[in-house]
Amino acid sequence: MWALGAIAGAVNIEIKSYIEDVLKIVKECLQKRGNPRAPANDEHLFGCIANLASAVGPHLLRQYNEMLDLLFAGAFNVHVTAALAVVVKEMPLLLKSVQSESQSALG
Repeated sequence: MWALGAIAGAVNIEIKSYIEDVLKIVKECLQKRGNPRAPANDEHLFGCIANLASAVGPHLLRQYNEMLDLLFAGAFNVHVTAALAVVVKEMPLLLKSVQSESQSALG
């Protein structure tokens, strides 16, 4: 996962044509969080999410908005927090949704 995010960071907007395929993999990994038979590496997964947000930014607004429930579905840790900080920095329009989801998840 981390490698996908690193590639996105290296090629920036050029990854846009592959973004749907990459996000499909990200969503699958998010859905597997917490499954002991298919452990996800949160550091790599959320690093990828942050790197994609940095690389493509507002072009991912719709997709990230649709993924918010998955982002908050598992354990809340430093990797989730760091990725969300990057996401809202790159896509400020998601701030209110992220705040709302955070309150619900921690509430």
